[in-house]
Amino acid sequence: MINRKKFCPVCGNLAAVLDGNPEIYGEKAVPWNTFIRVKYCGDECREIMKRQSQRLSNKRRRRERKAYRDAFLEAMDTLREEVRVSREETRLLLERIAELEAGA
Repeated sequence: MINRKKFCPVCGNLAAVLDGNPEIYGEKAVPWNTFIRVKYCGDECREIMKRQSQRLSNKRRRRERKAYRDAFLEAMDTLREEVRVSREETRLLLERIAELEAGA
């Protein structure tokens, strides 16, 4: 009977053998439920993949935060410009009203 084997994606070592002979494979011989669950050959490889995943996640989050921050700052600049234009228009209107009152 051919045993189904699963190899560690990090180091390439044997991670599990489905219903294998315990005399040959030792603790790597596992039943179906455990075989499905096993991904890495040991804690060291699992930790390497966890750190890599965390690093990629942090990089992605930093990029998203930067995009949100840039969008926020751009929106604030636009609002400040609108406020400046509005104040300028109000000032010009008040000057025009003062001119008309002085001329009347």
